[in-house]
Amino acid sequence: MPAQYEPRLEFAFTVKISLDRAYWVRPPDIGCVRAGIYLKDGTVIYLQNRGFRWGPQAVMDAMARNEPVDHGSYYFRTSPKFEAPEGKHDWVNRHIFIGVGEKVPKGNQIHYYKLV
Repeated sequence: MPAQYEPRLEFAFTVKISLDRAYWVRPPDIGCVRAGIYLKDGTVIYLQNRGFRWGPQAVMDAMARNEPVDHGSYYFRTSPKFEAPEGKHDWVNRHIFIGVGEKVPKGNQIHYYKLV
């Protein structure tokens, strides 16, 4: 495949999600979240996020107890779909994204990259 057609990812933004309970379903550790992202300017963006999180059982157990674990010790990726109202954030409606998740105490951070 010619280099001009190789996909390129560009960092877009990070979303921090505070969790008061587990949202992952086992097995096979597939999660699907539907939520509203509330921005500081009052905009609400709908998010549908399907993802996978898996790793060695000891690491998964530590994450369930909200203990810190090395980011490289597990796989956490998402395939999101965003729906924003017309305006300055509607660019998210016209891109494909990949999310790289990070387990943080009492929640997750997902770093989103757009396919350009």
